[in-house]
Amino acid sequence: MTNLKEIKIKELAEKYFEINHPTGLKIIICPMKNYTSSHAILGTVYGSVNNCFGTLNGDLNTVPEGIAHFLEHKLFEDKSGRDTFELFSETGADVNAFTSFEKTCYFFSGTSSFLKNLKILLEFVNSPYFTEKTIEKEQDIIAQEIKMYNDDPDWQVFFNTLAAIYIKHPIRTDIAGTIQSISKITKELLYTCYGTYYAPNNMILVATGNVEPESVVTCVNELYNSKEFKQISFENIMPEEPTNINKKIIRKCLPVSIPLITVGFKCKSGNKVENFTNKFKYDMLLKMLFGETSAFFKKCYETGLVTEPFELQALSGNGFVSLLIGAKTITPEKLYEGILNEIGQKHVSGLNSDDFRCHKKDAFSSLVKTWEQPDALANVLFDLATVGLDFNSLFESISKLQINELEKLFKDNVEEEKSVLSVVSSS
Repeated sequence: MTNLKEIKIKELAEKYFEINHPTGLKIIICPMKNYTSSHAILGTVYGSVNNCFGTLNGDLNTVPEGIAHFLEHKLFEDKSGRDTFELFSETGADVNAFTSFEKTCYFFSGTSSFLKNLKILLEFVNSPYFTEKTIEKEQDIIAQEIKMYNDDPDWQVFFNTLAAIYIKHPIRTDIAGTIQSISKITKELLYTCYGTYYAPNNMILVATGNVEPESVVTCVNELYNSKEFKQISFENIMPEEPTNINKKIIRKCLPVSIPLITVGFKCKSGNKVENFTNKFKYDMLLKMLFGETSAFFKKCYETGLVTEPFELQALSGNGFVSLLIGAKTITPEKLYEGILNEIGQKHVSGLNSDDFRCHKKDAFSSLVKTWEQPDALANVLFDLATVGLDFNSLFESISKLQINELEKLFKDNVEEEKSVLSVVSSS
């Protein structure tokens, strides 16, 4: 098979294949023995933060916030007006899509008719059709979605945290944009963004589970050889983000029985590979400090500061790295102070070596378990491909990680002066 690259996982008796299609599309295929289900993702390295880009001819394009999410919605409707969900329902497959900060993915799962589903997926994502009439209709639909999220406490405490952390980076803006920004979306802008970001050389196809590499490539060839594709060169342009935070404390009033908080930390950003691999280290760090087995959580639970585990999240991408610690508490400021004190104490005492070994083992085990779930594995393989890494690099990153390296990352990046508090309460 042309350009077929076999990748053997050293720590497991597993392998998968990478194929660089002549159109520029990267194809990743992982046949999983004894699985009846299959999963496929067709995605573009394009998300809500990509609102400014330059092309080789010198054009600079600045587009409305929320256009990536808007484009995701519109691709599900074909020229006849038929909803693509109907086509997948006929085969019994589950289909969906999402837009995040840096990617837009279309995916399906099923136990039969894999190639038929794959053909539907490839065809609808590669067949854009926009009219001013359908755009106007979608603007009304997404405006209602935005209003709904404006009243969602969890959504608001999350994005208010990012707005408090970041001054210029577009991650501070809701993925769906604003009602004002989506009102500026036109047919021409949608085609411009589609033509730039949905070119095959900016897209990735991942198939996992009960799949055969030869059949997947044949299916891709049938569609892609019947269309004319161009490889597009462009540059994402990001504003220069200051090192300081935007706002120390941000509050919003919504009807909630118990206040919601998120404590956020602005960390240093490196190149895309560093940010990607560091995310796994930050995930481990957060679990060590604030996970369900941590001394700090047990103390907070026993004293009534919290009644549920903390929601822990490390975010990383082009120009941003941040750590988020979420909770419900009747004393937001007291919990915030407690989190900062815990971090200050750990800066002095250092991380516990036994905790480190335990969480390192858990991180390794979690990677192994992804090979038991076709959808989870497909998502990890997709994310790895966006930064040019393979699965072995994750195992290597974790196996080589030493406690002094994690402590340095912790002390250099998790600082009180780079922390923010987001609160949603009823008063």
